[in-house]
Amino acid sequence: MKNNFLKNLQKNKYLLTIPKLLKEEKTRKYTTLGLTLVTLIFFTLFAITPTLSTIANLSKQLNDEKFVDQQLQQKINNISSLQEEYDRIQPDLKYVDDSFPGKPDSLVLSAQIQAAAQESGVSLVGLEVSQIDLSLSSQNSPTASPSSFSINIIGNGSYENISNFIATLSNMQRVMTFSSISISDEGGESNNLTTNINAISYFKP
Repeated sequence: MKNNFLKNLQKNKYLLTIPKLLKEEKTRKYTTLGLTLVTLIFFTLFAITPTLSTIANLSKQLNDEKFVDQQLQQKINNISSLQEEYDRIQPDLKYVDDSFPGKPDSLVLSAQIQAAAQESGVSLVGLEVSQIDLSLSSQNSPTASPSSFSINIIGNGSYENISNFIATLSNMQRVMTFSSISISDEGGESNNLTTNINAISYFKP
């Protein structure tokens, strides 16, 4: 009887121990699995962090390069538009140069005035060009104001001829402004009048 009791006691003790052991084994497995997952996650993050940083840097560089490329493309388009505009107006630049030459060209202007007088039927009595001081021109300065010199013209002719002469001077390609214009009668029975014209011509310094 005593032996049976001991056997039953040991059996019951064994049966109580099995669930406990199974529970401990299960806990160890979960713990091991959890630690393994944590370890894998840690090392995975440790491994991919530089890669993520590199990807972020490359993405930023790519965006910066796209922005720079857009700016360069815009500048190229602007330059292309300016070139097209320059090509369009290039034939007219000669007239600009004729209007504002890069030097006084007072002899050329005097010849043009004489030709205008002859064409209008006006007899030139005097044509005087003021002294031109080129030292006052800032040739190296792109913002320098235009330089100028004065011209005094005296001519004889009829009122119609003088009017045509003044109109021809006004329509000359060379830019010239009039300071004063006077017309006087010489007297006598002739229709000849005398005109005195003070003008200013300009050139680029």
